[in-house]
Amino acid sequence: MEIRGSRLLFYGHEVFPSGLGPDVFLAIGSLGFLFWPLDQQKKAHYKTMFLLGYVWIMQLPNTLYLMMEFRHIVLFDNIADSLEPTAVIAFAGLSILGLGLFTLQVYLAVTQLSFLQKNKWLATLVLSYMSTWGAILGLNGLNSYEGVLFPPSVLVYSSLAFTSEWLAITVAIGTFVSLISLAPVCIKKEKNHGPYKIS
Repeated sequence: MEIRGSRLLFYGHEVFPSGLGPDVFLAIGSLGFLFWPLDQQKKAHYKTMFLLGYVWIMQLPNTLYLMMEFRHIVLFDNIADSLEPTAVIAFAGLSILGLGLFTLQVYLAVTQLSFLQKNKWLATLVLSYMSTWGAILGLNGLNSYEGVLFPPSVLVYSSLAFTSEWLAITVAIGTFVSLISLAPVCIKKEKNHGPYKIS
């Protein structure tokens, strides 16, 4: 860790006031947003549930944005280029945290939100690819709160990021996270509908 003026840096990556600190906060905070529509569903406030569900979906890409911290390990981008063990462990750990938060939220959503339960596989795939694209837009400068408050900004940034390179990355990462996220859904289905039903 080092301090440069008012900034706190970790191997060249800003931690505070912007950077890793807010990234971790937003990724973990997205889990809190999920409990809002779940709570409104229990109260049968479905209009509010859909509205808060939209807010949650717009925050979900923050988890995959955090997962993409692994790029500093595999790319020479003047951050952790020396590949010191501390840096590798830190950035790999952040990537695992982001993936874990995403997988957990998708599992909770497709198994508990009524409008996603009907087709868990499709919902998982849509959330995976949509969140991956949201994370790509984050790499291109879009803030998740800007996307919530001003939805047309998503279209603006999408037009800027709509290149063969970013699309290929989206397909690759989207496929990876969708397969990871489908695993617990499949396991739950097997347990509930297999030859030995577990209650």
